[in-house]
Amino acid sequence: MSIRIGHASINEKGTITGGQPGDQTGGEIAIRSWYSFPWDVYLECTDQGLADRAAAAMEGYCADDSHGYDQAQRWGPDFDCSSLVLQCWRDAGLDIPAQGYTGNMEAILMGTGLFRAWRDAAHTAGTALARRGGVYLNTLHHVCMALDDGAEAEAAPAALCSPSVPELSRGDTGEAVRAMQALLSLRGFPLPLYGADGEWGDETESAQRAFQAARGLAVDGITGQDTWAALIG
Repeated sequence: MSIRIGHASINEKGTITGGQPGDQTGGEIAIRSWYSFPWDVYLECTDQGLADRAAAAMEGYCADDSHGYDQAQRWGPDFDCSSLVLQCWRDAGLDIPAQGYTGNMEAILMGTGLFRAWRDAAHTAGTALARRGGVYLNTLHHVCMALDDGAEAEAAPAALCSPSVPELSRGDTGEAVRAMQALLSLRGFPLPLYGADGEWGDETESAQRAFQAARGLAVDGITGQDTWAALIG
């Protein structure tokens, strides 16, 4: 059984900029059946009332053809995939700024303390565990929002409902490092030279240790459960 999702896709020219304002095709911002992009992470809000409001906002944008796709004018009335999803959460009442993209969306949402993130196939490669308002994210390319509950949403095993927070240290690379770097920047420990590049080098080491010291954590250069908890808030 599939679910409906809302997303922003592409303009009437098949390009990311330069189209006419608004939805010229009915498919620039639209509801469709779920598809595998594939997705890297599934983000679920722990406040279902907030998630329902975000999903309702998404349904409203999808039904209103005055909103189309444009990466050059992406914070209304036109949007791209990431600004649309983030704006829906803003409309729902989530306190986040009008900024962000697929590469730092996980850090932005996790930084509110109101989301859980899963990377297991049960959450990212299918819809059985989806909940209305859930965010399917490919950190390099695309994002969409679930508009329905999956068939097993109420019966999700506890083992599948624990967010993945891998232990990280110097020399590690990948999306978990990128998320940690983005959270460091959001918490006031910027990485001006390399930013959230997914590689833990000297700059990340310095910022991470400074964050640990500032939060009264063990300054050990390891991002484990305690450091993740402090970063997420």
